[in-house]
Amino acid sequence: MTDLAGNSKSHRAVQGLAALGAGAVLLLGARFLIEFFGSAVPYAMPDQNTAPLDSEEFMQFLSLVTDGTRRRARISRLKNGAEFFPAYLKAIRRAKDAINLEFYEFLEGRIGDEILAALTERAEAGVEVRIIVDALGSFATRKIGRASCRERV
Repeated sequence: MTDLAGNSKSHRAVQGLAALGAGAVLLLGARFLIEFFGSAVPYAMPDQNTAPLDSEEFMQFLSLVTDGTRRRARISRLKNGAEFFPAYLKAIRRAKDAINLEFYEFLEGRIGDEILAALTERAEAGVEVRIIVDALGSFATRKIGRASCRERV
């Protein structure tokens, strides 16, 4: 008779733990659904900054919305690849201390070859060159491994 009473207590404890587990699963599932399908956080700036790109006001704005350090610099607006890539290569070739670049998608071709050649030349000249290339976005690119660089994972 005492064995049946102990078995009943054990059965109630198992039921209680099962109910607690089911409640936790429901709670976590509801939280996931709310996070996944809930309203999105608005990532837009409410007011557009109309300050000129070379103004002190714009530099202050940049220092507030980015984690970059604030320093005296000249900023140019480049509209497309025909303007961007020559300026990009010029900046790489003029680097004296360090070059830090991140690429999601680095494609093989004339522009990619020019960028790698400029980076290799700067590295051989003693400039510290650091490149982060996304493995997924640049999956098909093989040339980066052939450049004179050291890989770190």
